[in-house]
Amino acid sequence: MKVVVTTFFDGAPDGTIYPKHFVPGDIVEGDLARVAIEQGWATEDVEPAAPGQIEIPAGWQSFNAADSVALARTLGADDGVKTKAAAVAFITAEVETRAARAQV
Repeated sequence: MKVVVTTFFDGAPDGTIYPKHFVPGDIVEGDLARVAIEQGWATEDVEPAAPGQIEIPAGWQSFNAADSVALARTLGADDGVKTKAAAVAFITAEVETRAARAQV
């Protein structure tokens, strides 16, 4: 079973010992996929959204630094985005870009 992550969560993929931080758009397989579906952390759609189509969760401004950076990278930020301030700037720009596209 393969699923697409819809919310942030930590979990150990099958065959591993240490957990990984999953972000929306990640693909999860096996037993962890089953648990993610049961907990409401993923959907059964195995095709991730195109980069510009990843949903920006409501309330993202209150995310902690790690989740902000993870969301920014999911949206296409490069590895240079390492702080909450940089992540917030990137996400804000993405929100503004999407709003501008929607007005056209």
